[in-house]
Amino acid sequence: PHPKAVSGKVISCTWWLFAVVLLACYFSNLSSSQGADSAPLMIKGFEDLANQDVIEYGTLAGSSTLAFFKNSNNPAYRRIYEHMERRKSFVSSMDEGVQRAKEGNYAFIGESVSLDLAVARHCELVRAHEVIGMRGYSIVTPL
Repeated sequence: PHPKAVSGKVISCTWWLFAVVLLACYFSNLSSSQGADSAPLMIKGFEDLANQDVIEYGTLAGSSTLAFFKNSNNPAYRRIYEHMERRKSFVSSMDEGVQRAKEGNYAFIGESVSLDLAVARHCELVRAHEVIGMRGYSIVTPL
């Protein structure tokens, strides 16, 4: 049954207009989140990092982490070093590396303990589970 009074008709029309606008907003946000950039490249370890060119990555300039990659005999680690050297993607401080990772499209390589602290402080970051080297090097990327 439809409302017979004018006030009932106004309330009914207002409710249906609200429902239509709400659904339109929901579906417009849903379709925009389904775009090409909604499926980020998953970096689970150093092999994944070395085999892609979408996400920029780097480490502290002049650090032991950089020396580890520079002196490594592992081909993937050498590719990582050569990529960082070619792109000059080094940062001057830990805070700068974390900030670049927070801004997106950058993976910061460092000691896992330091990166765990950065992830604990900045919820929008995530640390890769893979840890390499005696000092425990790892990767932090945007969530």
